[in-house]
This record gives sequence, C-alpha cells and structure tokens, in this order.
Amino acid sequence: MISRGQYFAQWRTHRKLTQVAAADLAGISHPVLNRIENGKRKYDANHLASLAKAYRCEPWELIGVDPTSPETSCLKVWHRIHDPERRRLALLVLEAFTDQCEPSEELL
Repeated sequence: MISRGQYFAQWRTHRKLTQVAAADLAGISHPVLNRIENGKRKYDANHLASLAKAYRCEPWELIGVDPTSPETSCLKVWHRIHDPERRRLALLVLEAFTDQCEPSEELL
C-alpha cells in the first residue's frame, strides 16, 4: 500500500521535476516538500492547491491517484463529463469492454 506522501513524490517525478524545482514552482520550501513527501509533515489545503498547480493536476489527484496508473486517464475524462446522461452513456461504453455480458440494469 502506498502512503499519501508517496503520491506527492510520484506526481513530482511524473512531471520530471526535482524537489527543489517543484518547491520553487509551488512557492514552498524544499524542506517542507521533502517532509510532506516522506510523510513526516501534514499537508494543508494551501499545499494541495499550490502543488497541484505546479504538477498540472487537480488537488484531489495528489492524495488519491497514482499518475502512472492507466486508470488516471479514465478518471480525468470522467471528471470532465458533467451531463448525467453522458455519464450514463460513458459507463455503458466502459461496461461493454468488461467481461460482463450485459450492462448493469441501473444504467439502462
């Protein structure tokens, strides 16, 4: 299991940034970023917002999404679908690619 601090480091390395460069972009000190990444310091909403901006992602992604996972692309697309009917259709399409023979009844 990966700790939340490790997602911070994964996003940083995914964006090919050093800790010093990332801290500079986020407007925080290098030691603070180092402690956040190592789980030795708690982060707050300001840290999430500034690091998300530096890493070109959403704040929630920093604490719950592995940037190297294939599911990350799907999540990013999903969060851009705001219309309920389009979300329903997107789920139908995704279910068509699973091993299930029929879509869930709640989607029909």
